[in-house]
Amino acid sequence: MVGGSLTWGNEEANLIIEGESEIFESYLDGIKSSGLNRSETDARIGHTYAAGGYGMFFPSTQVILEQDLFGREFLLVRYGVDPHRVEATCNERLEFTSDFIEEAVSLL
Repeated sequence: MVGGSLTWGNEEANLIIEGESEIFESYLDGIKSSGLNRSETDARIGHTYAAGGYGMFFPSTQVILEQDLFGREFLLVRYGVDPHRVEATCNERLEFTSDFIEEAVSLL
């Protein structure tokens, strides 16, 4: 849910980016309440890696938008930003997801 939300409009993505630590704490609480016996580090690796994987989506959006490929209008509506701002939006989200992947790797 965290990673997928980053591929939608600014409202959804901003909620994730701004509230990521609280979201992870809730995720961790859910794991604990289900009776699973996992370390916080293991949970963090799964959380950051799963969410970070969505970063692979952002470079492809640039190609779709620049080449005016099928799906261009859908992406513009999905992101809900000015077409001239989409590249910056994708880059911001790619940076956020890249940081997630780097964190997951560092925890391994």
